[in-house]
Amino acid sequence: MENLDSLKIASNLIKSQREKRGITIEEISIELKLEKKIIEDIENRNFGNFKSYLFLKGYLINYANLLDVKISLPEVKKQKKSQTKKNITDKSKNKNKDKNKYKNSTQIKLIFSLLILTSVFFIIFNNQNINQNNIDLKNKLIDKPISKNEKAIEISKDNTLSNEQQIKVEEIFINKTKSQPELPNNDTVTPSLIDKQISENNKSIKNSFKKTLLIEYTGDSWTEIIDSKGEIVFFDLVKSGDKIDLNIASPIEILLGNATVVNIKYNNNKINIPYVNPENNVSKIIIEE
Repeated sequence: MENLDSLKIASNLIKSQREKRGITIEEISIELKLEKKIIEDIENRNFGNFKSYLFLKGYLINYANLLDVKISLPEVKKQKKSQTKKNITDKSKNKNKDKNKYKNSTQIKLIFSLLILTSVFFIIFNNQNINQNNIDLKNKLIDKPISKNEKAIEISKDNTLSNEQQIKVEEIFINKTKSQPELPNNDTVTPSLIDKQISENNKSIKNSFKKTLLIEYTGDSWTEIIDSKGEIVFFDLVKSGDKIDLNIASPIEILLGNATVVNIKYNNNKINIPYVNPENNVSKIIIEE
């Protein structure tokens, strides 16, 4: 369905005005001489249930006029007259495609055969590497590894060394063990230090999620804000001179009824508003910072 953003704004505007006036859907269907399901589809944004945009636009205009609500909906796009030329060019392209089918089929067969050969070669080579790695692992498991400390003790106990050589080996071993830094004992850590560290971590986590959205208005505009979970967190008519200040994480979707009177900042960074059609000031902004 085309012009979806404009339809959303119109639907929300009509629904909110009906609810504020306390009018039921049954009363609207009687006044407009329409089925109740058509009114419900309009308010619930089930635009796909309508045959065309032209029918839906007529229903929305009649509904808005009944409630004295102003809505802005663009005109139906006209189809281009050059469709016959496109059909002629498409026929010529199809002929060329038929000629190239035979060439492409032979090339595809060659490429497919090469892929099969390379995959077979890769599987054989990979199996050889796996078998070799398994053999190396078995050999390593058979030979028990000896730590540096055990080697030093064995050297110091070697009978072939003299007494002076054994003393030097033992001194080297003792000096190395003394030079190693002692790990802090977990028992010496007090609960206050742990609580302090946890609170600092929580502060840093909270600060990382604080992302402010600031919208300032120089004119009246209907505004809808949808958070990252797809839930509507704000929908109302904002008056000129007012502003919206929210703590909200991206991605954010903002739908504006009149985007020409709005300035948006996210985390103190100005957000550019996309091009607005002069006939229809509706705009949708998605912030993915």
